[in-house]
Amino acid sequence: FALLGGAAFSGKATIPVGDLKVGDIFSCFPNDTRIMCLRMKGEVVIRVLNAMIKEMPAEAPSFPHCSGGLKFTINLFKNPPQVEDVCVRGEPIGINTEYVVGLETFAGLGKAKYKFIPPNSTTLLDGENAAQLVHWLIAFFLDKQGQKKEKADAEAAAILAKERGLKGGAADVMSPLTSNPDSATTTKNEKTNPAVGGA
Repeated sequence: FALLGGAAFSGKATIPVGDLKVGDIFSCFPNDTRIMCLRMKGEVVIRVLNAMIKEMPAEAPSFPHCSGGLKFTINLFKNPPQVEDVCVRGEPIGINTEYVVGLETFAGLGKAKYKFIPPNSTTLLDGENAAQLVHWLIAFFLDKQGQKKEKADAEAAAILAKERGLKGGAADVMSPLTSNPDSATTTKNEKTNPAVGGA
């Protein structure tokens, strides 16, 4: 499963009714959010969740948005708030069970309130090779729509180049998308981590 802090979303963009465009995805995720992959025990997962909701009930920029395999309840009557009834794929989380977790590089590298993560986890996909979130999203919709990813590559690269004021071809901005979310997507200067099935 994966956890994404609320700050990764723009919060200022809404997607209009109709066809989803590559630019719509960039408007929702304007930051260069990258996802690391780590193996950690259930007790560490719970610590991560509690860290992400620590600011509640005030505005919590790190509020966890999780994939469908993870569910939990937030108890706001405790100070600080704590997660309860954490389940993974319908089963109560195992405190000593190891899970593969996707996290933003900010958390995965142990910055700020996440300093406890690196010493209590095993890195499978490190920060240098972390996959760009927008690549995964675009690949997901391409697979769902059955479109050719080469066309979206060019569109995404052109939009990103325009927004960042970069010069050069598409290859200088964005690497080809992957249609397999389990494969690492990297820029052309990065190497794919063989531990996660890359070349």
